[in-house]
Amino acid sequence: MKTVVIVVIAVVVVALLAYVAARAIARQRARRAERRARLETEARGHRQETEARSLRAHEAAESAEAHQTRAGEHRERAERFRREAEREDELAVQEAREAEEAAALSERSRAAAARHDARAQEAEERLGR
Repeated sequence: MKTVVIVVIAVVVVALLAYVAARAIARQRARRAERRARLETEARGHRQETEARSLRAHEAAESAEAHQTRAGEHRERAERFRREAEREDELAVQEAREAEEAAALSERSRAAAARHDARAQEAEERLGR
C-alpha cells in the first residue's frame, strides 16, 4: 500500500509539474504572439509612413522641378527685357542727339530767317526811296 501511495503522490506531482510547465509554456507563447503582433503593427505603421513620405518627396521633387522651370523662364524674360531696355536706351540717346541737332538747325534757320528779314527790309527801304 505504501508503494501505491508513493506512486499516486509521484503521479500527482508529475501531473502538477506538467500542468505548471504547460501553463508556463502557454504564457510564453501568448507573450511571443503579443510581441509579434506589436512588431507587425509597428512595421505596418513604418511602411505606411514610408509610403506617405515617399509620396511627399515625389510631390516636392515635381514642385521643385516646376519652380526650376519657371525660374529659368523668368531669367530668360529678364534677359530679354534687359536687351530691350539697352536697345531703348540707345534709341533714346540717338533721339536726343537728333533733337539737339534739330534744335541747332532750328536756331540757325531762325537766325538765317532773321538775317533775310533784315535784308528784305533794307531792300524794301531802298526800293521805297
